[in-house]
Amino acid sequence: MTSVAHSAEPVPVWSICVGGNDSGTLLPVSAQLDTALEPATTGITCEARDRVRAAICNAGHQFPDGRLVISAPVPAQCRADLSDLAVAVAIEATCGSIPARALADTVFIGQLGLDGQMSARIRLAQAVRMVQQAGLSRVVVPAEHTDRLSRTAGVEVFAASTLSAVLAWVTDPRQHLRAPEPRDRLGVPADVRVREAVQVCAAGGHHLAVTGAGNAPTLVPVHYLHALLPSLSRRDALGATKLRARTEVTCVSPLSLTPPLRELHHSASWRTVFGTADMVGAAARAHRGVLACREFPHWDSKLGRALAMLTREGAIRFGDGGQLGVPAQFQLALTGHDCVCEDTGHRSPSGAHVCFRWPHEELDGCVDVRVRIQPGAVETVSRARLTGREQVCTARRIAARRWSRLGVLTNARVPVDALRGALGVRSALLRELDQLTRTGALSAAQAGAVLAVTWTLCDLRGEASPAADDLEHALRLRRPV
Repeated sequence: MTSVAHSAEPVPVWSICVGGNDSGTLLPVSAQLDTALEPATTGITCEARDRVRAAICNAGHQFPDGRLVISAPVPAQCRADLSDLAVAVAIEATCGSIPARALADTVFIGQLGLDGQMSARIRLAQAVRMVQQAGLSRVVVPAEHTDRLSRTAGVEVFAASTLSAVLAWVTDPRQHLRAPEPRDRLGVPADVRVREAVQVCAAGGHHLAVTGAGNAPTLVPVHYLHALLPSLSRRDALGATKLRARTEVTCVSPLSLTPPLRELHHSASWRTVFGTADMVGAAARAHRGVLACREFPHWDSKLGRALAMLTREGAIRFGDGGQLGVPAQFQLALTGHDCVCEDTGHRSPSGAHVCFRWPHEELDGCVDVRVRIQPGAVETVSRARLTGREQVCTARRIAARRWSRLGVLTNARVPVDALRGALGVRSALLRELDQLTRTGALSAAQAGAVLAVTWTLCDLRGEASPAADDLEHALRLRRPV
């Protein structure tokens, strides 16, 4: 752990804040610490404080004890969620953990997850142009965006994936920030059981929940899930492109057949997720793809309830009449961490406070498969040699032929009555499942989800009907986190 010193003078750090029309301005951020006062953090929201605290602790640094005052003068009508990285850097500089002289002429842009992962909900090319116009020479951004910013003239762009990488680079600029993985390389879970569970989700269109310790790479199974999905048909690809084109510049020639992937931070607003009658939200732009909700245990319960309803209906309703609006059929991927926070109630064996919870109980019935990934359990492979995708495509073709009369493509979208009818009324599998329902081990909705996963396991084996082992496997995949 890094020792914490005391600095009387606030250290200025530059970030950026964005207005409603994506116009923005540079934002000076500073932090001042007084160790003589009771521990408290002022100047930022409680949500931002928890994000920054958890990110600093999971980066191997110590969050300071004392009265911490953050200064971030955000103009009216602007949001400051992109200043998480700058706030963390300012705190570490004020504590003396990193040299303040290294912060000159550098702008830090990024929102932090509880695990220290960096992201940004902004057109970063526009942000870098603002840095250039302000006369500053360096900018640090999330690594996933560097391929779009490499040609920006007059500004040196540095990329990082985590807060720990940024703090190490500020301490020693000779250390190069790790560039993103090449497009032909992909990180996959090293644990065979996690890989197999993700393959089940991809084959059957099931929803996934991933948890782990504070520094576990919970997004790796999500990206692996997205990579396993088969290419879209031209009709589905055109429909998905039309939805995205309402709110973003989208290439339509040649038509991309890659399923969309949308990642949402837990600070996302209702408007960002669901949109309005005039603006398409992230849920609709993930149509026929994956919607990843990061740190979902910290989402608002109202969003959780609405998202559970959306996964069942497959379309977003607008207006008082409740008429159907835009389609939004996606695979839901939820991620959560055991985070370090002020509450000292329940703790994991490692000592970290476990605050994983479902924002609404209805959402629990929507998640079909749960996995837990360990820190560092990642392998890098070539996309051309990605294992599991051929089996997923074969299983999907089998399911599409079986349910062609219903007009659905995956087991997850098949009504429960049809799933049961395909087994026959005398099926021993149904009797066992009904027994679990009568004893209260499963609700009716959960039993239907387990049966859908059972069919998917059967398709992956290439069999005509599920066996008892498939049911047991499906029940294990639903084990509590």
